[in-house]
Amino acid sequence: WNSSADFPASCPVFAPASAGAVKSVTLKANSASCLPGGSCTFNVVITFSPTGSPHDVTWSFKTYDLCTTATTSPNGGLITADGSWNTTDGNTTLSLPSAKGQLALVALSGPDVAASSPLLLGTAGC
Repeated sequence: WNSSADFPASCPVFAPASAGAVKSVTLKANSASCLPGGSCTFNVVITFSPTGSPHDVTWSFKTYDLCTTATTSPNGGLITADGSWNTTDGNTTLSLPSAKGQLALVALSGPDVAASSPLLLGTAGC
């Protein structure tokens, strides 16, 4: 998207793709009908190296309007991961803001800071 002439701006980088024990963060829309201005259920998958002890993993969602550069931060979540786990996933339903060219992603805020790749929601132009 960064080089597309359809968008006047590129998505900011909220965090690297991996950091510390976090190997990857993936965000998937559970339905093709996830559109700006509507409700959408997202599946968040976090893959990490086992830490040996229970630890909290916190995250937030980000939406970014490529046409206006407005960023919103819908509520996220928290899970206590067992020290032997190497992956966790869960579903969260969000109300999305109205916007064309909207990207959605999930950003971990602790204990390691990492983010998913953005998903395009809605139309691909402004």
